[in-house]
Amino acid sequence: MKAFEIYVLGLNHKSASVDQRECAAVAPAQMSGILHAIESTGHFSEVVGVSTCNRTEWYIVGPSNPHYLMCLRTLLNISGNIELWSDPEITYVKKKGDAVRHLFRVASGLDSQVLGEPQILGQVKDAFRMASDMETNGTILNSLFHAAFHVGKRVRNETELGAGAVSVSSAAVELSNKIFSDLSKRTVLLIGAGETGELTARHIKSRDIKTLYITNRTLEKAEMVAGELGGYALPFDSYVDKIGEVDIVISATNSPDFTVSAEMVKQAMPKRNHRPIFLIDIAVPRDIDPALNKLDNVFVNDIDDLNTIVNKNLDLRKEEIPTAQKIVDEEVGSFADWLKTLDVKPVIASLHKKFEQLRQEELDKARKYFDEEEWDDLDKLTSILMKKFLHTPMMQLREAAQNDKGELKRIEAAYELFDLKETMDE
Repeated sequence: MKAFEIYVLGLNHKSASVDQRECAAVAPAQMSGILHAIESTGHFSEVVGVSTCNRTEWYIVGPSNPHYLMCLRTLLNISGNIELWSDPEITYVKKKGDAVRHLFRVASGLDSQVLGEPQILGQVKDAFRMASDMETNGTILNSLFHAAFHVGKRVRNETELGAGAVSVSSAAVELSNKIFSDLSKRTVLLIGAGETGELTARHIKSRDIKTLYITNRTLEKAEMVAGELGGYALPFDSYVDKIGEVDIVISATNSPDFTVSAEMVKQAMPKRNHRPIFLIDIAVPRDIDPALNKLDNVFVNDIDDLNTIVNKNLDLRKEEIPTAQKIVDEEVGSFADWLKTLDVKPVIASLHKKFEQLRQEELDKARKYFDEEEWDDLDKLTSILMKKFLHTPMMQLREAAQNDKGELKRIEAAYELFDLKETMDE
């Protein structure tokens, strides 16, 4: 029987508030120390920690022992100077197949706060990389996490779970791309460099737009964001002049008045030879005068339009849940099959080792009866015979690993029939 168990101790957006998640979060600089502290307890053979804004989870390989789990909770509380990890209402423990399924759902975006969000797979990979660098993972978690990466890739390639914009900022970019199919030739003006405006600018910059102008009431903030994104900062009192030049205007301020009025655009249109201009209003109250929709070649969308897109895309993603879950279930089954083979691997290795020792001993005895030029042929012949002789018992053992009822009996029989105890002890 297996001497280990896979389990996960964690908390996430479903079980804990944002304040609680912030307290439990582990910064990259702290992660290595906690991983080593968990490993140094001697209770666990492998550990990987995953910490994002929406979850902190510890994937563990070790004996199924409630005392060890209690020690882990205490260690995590001490490390974070908190008491959250002792609270069963905030934390969860998943074991065996449930732990495997949980990680696969996380990696595929099925367990995310925003269904299908793509960043989580990269975050899981970063967590695994950290544990690998610290050498706190091993055979089991290596295989488990690589299987999770495969699941995440399959879900993204075989479903539409990650398709479509599901945030206001990404919806704004999706709309822009519909108006102008090639954004690489377009210029953008962002009015307001707050959190939403900055996020929208990052989304649209990722589409390789030609030029990005950013203005903000506080010029230093505009300069900071523009510097990070390779754009140009404008004083707030000068952005009106750019309306006649740019193709897309995005406004996200807290202004009580319109930042883009109908009169501004009317005056700008002759300067731009009446080329189309797309205005995106992601402010509440609105920044852009809705009367602009009456002008030719002027397209305005406000936050309600964007939310309509977001809700539609979320509905489409939800339709993909059964297909994605089926992939997860398939891969959980495959991983379970792999786990079952771990019991027979030492037996197979010992079987091969014992017969190789016997082969070498008999070859050494027979060496004096053969010429040197015959020796290589004899070595190859006996090696082939040994492999053919062992093929059937090895296949039988592998098949037994897939059948819980026959596994232990065949392993025990192999020990006795081939007298493997001594080889296993070496």
